[in-house]
Amino acid sequence: MQRLWYPDFLIDEWLPTGRNSPDAWLAPLDPESDDADDKGFFLGRRADYDPGDKVGFKWCEAYGHVTISINPDGSLHGSQRCPFTIDLFGYAGMLLPADDRQPPNHFYDDESEIWAASADSFARQYADALDVFDGDEPVTVQVDAAYWSEAQYFIISPDGKSLIPATFPETTDHVHG
Repeated sequence: MQRLWYPDFLIDEWLPTGRNSPDAWLAPLDPESDDADDKGFFLGRRADYDPGDKVGFKWCEAYGHVTISINPDGSLHGSQRCPFTIDLFGYAGMLLPADDRQPPNHFYDDESEIWAASADSFARQYADALDVFDGDEPVTVQVDAAYWSEAQYFIISPDGKSLIPATFPETTDHVHG
């Protein structure tokens, strides 16, 4: 399982390719880098920062697709299994050392554009929003499942070439993300 990092300000419906560390984002986000356009934008967003700025990042572990069966009343159909069961996600790369496992907190269906922080919540929203049920029969939907961390903040070093983990309470001036 690969843990990929993203700057807070780039997290939305369309994600760029994640990077292995927050530091790996410094060069692409520099408005003068080859990754920025002629106005200093990266992926349509202003990517400027200065040494000393605090920048927020989140990491994600993408678990792949999971099939969820939903009853017409919005409850989950069938018994729930451990989210780390290999066949639930369809590939063996999902397994992490026991101390590093995080339960999915991101369930998203691209077609319906429904997102939820749990499978139960996803099922309720899906049943409430869509008219896809035929009588009392459950429907199944494949959703993207992942774990997203809380924001972690870093301060850009004085030379602008590395990140220093931010500790609080520090000033929140110049927070990006």
